[in-house]
Amino acid sequence: MSNYHRERESRARLAENELRELQAELAAKIAQLIGPAERLATGISRLTLHQRTAPTAACPVTYEPSIIVVPQGRKHIQIGSKEITHDSSRYLLTSVDLPAVARVIEASSEVPCFAATLKLDIAVVREFLSREDFHTLDSSPESPAMSTGPVTAQFLRPWFRLLDLLSHAEDIPFLSGFVEREIVYRVLRGPEGQGCGQSLRRATKATELRKPSPGSRRTMRSHFDWKSLHKLRVWLCLSFTTISERSRQWARFSTRSKSGCRSQEHGCSSMMWMRRV
Repeated sequence: MSNYHRERESRARLAENELRELQAELAAKIAQLIGPAERLATGISRLTLHQRTAPTAACPVTYEPSIIVVPQGRKHIQIGSKEITHDSSRYLLTSVDLPAVARVIEASSEVPCFAATLKLDIAVVREFLSREDFHTLDSSPESPAMSTGPVTAQFLRPWFRLLDLLSHAEDIPFLSGFVEREIVYRVLRGPEGQGCGQSLRRATKATELRKPSPGSRRTMRSHFDWKSLHKLRVWLCLSFTTISERSRQWARFSTRSKSGCRSQEHGCSSMMWMRRV
């Protein structure tokens, strides 16, 4: 074996050992933060931590657009006939809301299954994909809405910085957004982010369609017949006034009719009161 190949294998072993150490450190950090809880909503609004100490039964869930890293344990997901398994070696990327059946298949009280979920900020995704200097591979219209990608040391390092911010709450509003952007950037630059590019673009377009633009508001105002609306409002007010007046008249008539009937012995009649109304 040549010196080149030996050096290459040595670098590969060092990278593999570094990755294992990072995975173990990330699992230990999540364990420290989450404690005995199964789920922890953190001070970073889009970041959630999870823990399972035993395998779980299959459960229907809905995955939101997110990135999920599992530094310890293993999960199995089924979407129709498609099955996905992700663990410490592969992260999970979901680009749209997606119903699925999920279960934890590798966990124990001694070695729990830990996971960290970061919901995608669609505004950040839209910004990256709209940049001319952010080139992505042309993805087919059948790009998967959920896929897995290889976990690397470069991918894991921002997660440490994100979790470290939880110990410094005063820094979260100023720094968490930058770290989240780096994680999203690393994913979109990877092959799985390229493969999910079409789904992510559909997700951002769907978000834009749900928000009316200023131009659409101006068009609605220009085409709406406000004079007719004013006439309708006046008519309703007059109708309500008329109904209210008739109701008061009827109430007075009913009261007087009852009083007239009780006063017949004094020469009064209900017809007298009716004529006065």
